[in-house]
Amino acid sequence: MNMTVIISTLTIASVIIGSGFISGKEIATFFSRFGTISFACIILAFAIYFFTIKLILIHASKILDRLSSSRLASISSLIISIVITSAMFAGLTKVLQFHFVFNLLILFIIIIGATFVFKRGLKALSKINLFFTGTSILIFSFLIFSRLGDNIVTLKSSIFAPIYSLLYVALNLSLSIVIIASIGKKLSSRQKTRVAFLSALVLCLLIFIVNIVLLQNQSLLGQDMPILSLFSGGARIVMQIIIFISCLTSIYSLVFSTSVSLRGLCKNEFINFGVSIILPLFIGLIGYGVIIDYVYPIISVLSVIVLIDLLFIPFFKRTNKKIHSSGKDTKKGDACHNDIKF
Repeated sequence: MNMTVIISTLTIASVIIGSGFISGKEIATFFSRFGTISFACIILAFAIYFFTIKLILIHASKILDRLSSSRLASISSLIISIVITSAMFAGLTKVLQFHFVFNLLILFIIIIGATFVFKRGLKALSKINLFFTGTSILIFSFLIFSRLGDNIVTLKSSIFAPIYSLLYVALNLSLSIVIIASIGKKLSSRQKTRVAFLSALVLCLLIFIVNIVLLQNQSLLGQDMPILSLFSGGARIVMQIIIFISCLTSIYSLVFSTSVSLRGLCKNEFINFGVSIILPLFIGLIGYGVIIDYVYPIISVLSVIVLIDLLFIPFFKRTNKKIHSSGKDTKKGDACHNDIKF
């Protein structure tokens, strides 16, 4: 398989597979709590991921142009990125239970890395994700497979299940749309299809496996990090490292997305850096569970607005232009006919 396709897939996955995903908190909130109907919702999520990612990759340049010209899309995208970045920082505080000085040192290293991505952009991000995201997905898959049982606890289904799954997908797509579009500018038509398919497949296979494990352990659904609670000893330490890496790659990816949105609103790089990194760090003090349980569903509605603005409004504008241009051509044709004398 083409290395460009693999790197592009991992870069897209790095935005979505953060601490909320790996810890199982997002999956529990948007899928598992609705019972076995969640499996049908995962299939629906796969279809939407595939077609929307492919659409973004195909119309990459137009989407980025629209983002730079639309204040609504830029501000909405900015709010979403800041909230998710704050959740990643909050996730780090849940995982890093070390001495204060050691935690401070790790935080300093993270900020240095985020600064590198802020300055160097997509190239730096791709290099980081090639190793870290791929490795963490493989190790996480091995660990989660070891916790698969035989029986699935049947929970009461809800009519809201498809709505929550759609909101979850919309949230992730609006969050990663800048990165997906930036990647799309450099891919061939065949590569775009492969990247869209692989990205949707990797994400939904992981959601599927985590969903099974959570439905087999119903008592964990209300915890801040339900998947982490399944492990002890050395396996728990490894899982904590995986959550840490997923937080790291998500923060770096989100810093890139936030910086792109900000540069369309503000030219001061010092302010942009502060909003991209420092502001989410302080917002994360609200608490990991609070952000995912209550703030995520709210901003997922905002993410629908972003997708409509970036994907559908440009399409309607292009359609209207074609209609008007064809109407003008028709009028010109009629005028030509009127000028003919017999």
